[in-house]
Amino acid sequence: MKVGFLFPNNEVARYTAARLLETKFDVEFFCPEKLDVDAASDIIAELNILSWEQTLLRHVDNAFRKSIKIYQ
Repeated sequence: MKVGFLFPNNEVARYTAARLLETKFDVEFFCPEKLDVDAASDIIAELNILSWEQTLLRHVDNAFRKSIKIYQ
Protein backbone atom coordinates (compact mmCIF):
# COMPACT_ATOMS: atom_id res chain seq x y z
CA MET A 1 0.00 0.00 0.00
CA LYS A 2 1.17 3.52 -0.74
CA VAL A 3 0.66 6.60 1.46
CA GLY A 4 1.23 10.15 0.24
CA PHE A 5 2.03 13.26 2.25
CA LEU A 6 1.13 16.74 1.08
CA PHE A 7 3.66 19.35 2.20
CA PRO A 8 5.66 17.10 4.58
CA ASN A 9 7.33 19.76 6.69
CA ASN A 10 6.57 18.97 10.33
CA GLU A 11 7.24 16.43 13.06
CA VAL A 12 3.93 14.66 12.56
CA ALA A 13 4.80 13.89 8.93
CA ARG A 14 8.26 12.70 10.00
CA TYR A 15 6.95 10.39 12.72
CA THR A 16 4.05 9.03 10.70
CA ALA A 17 6.21 8.34 7.64
CA ALA A 18 8.77 6.53 9.78
CA ARG A 19 6.12 4.35 11.39
CA LEU A 20 4.59 3.56 7.99
CA LEU A 21 7.97 2.51 6.64
CA GLU A 22 8.47 0.20 9.58
CA THR A 23 5.13 -1.47 8.81
CA LYS A 24 6.01 -2.02 5.12
CA PHE A 25 4.06 0.84 3.54
CA ASP A 26 5.41 2.81 0.59
CA VAL A 27 5.72 6.53 1.30
CA GLU A 28 5.54 9.37 -1.23
CA PHE A 29 6.02 13.08 -0.68
CA PHE A 30 4.33 15.77 -2.75
CA CYS A 31 6.31 19.01 -2.71
CA PRO A 32 4.99 21.42 -5.34
CA GLU A 33 7.45 24.25 -4.65
CA LYS A 34 11.20 24.49 -4.10
CA LEU A 35 10.49 25.85 -0.62
CA ASP A 36 8.53 22.68 0.21
CA VAL A 37 11.43 20.50 -0.93
CA ASP A 38 13.80 22.50 1.29
CA ALA A 39 11.46 22.12 4.27
CA ALA A 40 11.18 18.35 3.74
CA SER A 41 14.87 17.73 2.99
CA ASP A 42 15.78 16.82 6.58
CA ILE A 43 12.84 14.43 6.81
CA ILE A 44 13.81 12.80 3.52
CA ALA A 45 17.43 12.38 4.66
CA GLU A 46 16.38 10.76 7.93
CA LEU A 47 13.88 8.47 6.20
CA ASN A 48 16.59 7.36 3.77
CA ILE A 49 18.65 6.23 6.77
CA LEU A 50 15.64 4.43 8.19
CA SER A 51 15.05 2.85 4.78
CA TRP A 52 18.60 1.58 4.66
CA GLU A 53 18.13 -0.02 8.09
CA GLN A 54 14.81 -1.58 7.07
CA THR A 55 16.36 -2.93 3.89
CA LEU A 56 19.08 -4.64 5.92
CA LEU A 57 16.59 -6.05 8.43
CA ARG A 58 14.15 -7.37 5.80
CA HIS A 59 16.76 -8.46 3.24
CA VAL A 60 14.83 -6.71 0.45
CA ASP A 61 15.44 -3.82 -1.90
CA ASN A 62 13.63 -0.46 -1.99
CA ALA A 63 12.11 -0.39 1.48
CA PHE A 64 11.56 3.33 0.98
CA ARG A 65 10.33 4.96 -2.20
CA LYS A 66 10.11 8.69 -2.31
CA SER A 67 8.61 10.81 -5.01
CA ILE A 68 9.13 14.55 -4.98
CA LYS A 69 7.10 16.41 -7.55
CA ILE A 70 7.96 20.02 -8.22
CA TYR A 71 5.57 22.08 -10.32
CA GLN A 72 6.78 25.45 -11.44
